Amino acid sequence: MRRKSFRRYLQSYYDEYIEHLSAIIAEGKEAGVFHADDPRAAAFALAAATEGAILLAALGLTEDNWGPEVERVLSFIIQGLQTQDPE
Repeated sequence: MRRKSFRRYLQSYYDEYIEHLSAIIAEGKEAGVFHADDPRAAAFALAAATEGAILLAALGLTEDNWGPEVERVLSFIIQGLQTQDPE
């Protein structure tokens, strides 16, 4: 990025975003809902996948608008984080 101030702004924004997600995932882990070994790494993956889905949708590479695409990505990742109930 050419403007350092804009880059710093984005770094701060995404760092805070990832920290919030990490806290939510950590709470879910403590409650037995999620099984993430590293909540921050899981939050990073969640943020990266979501942002990637939005970018691909913005480029017109999806069949639907971006909302359903992002929901599919989030659902896929959340299901992977969830603990499995014994049957």
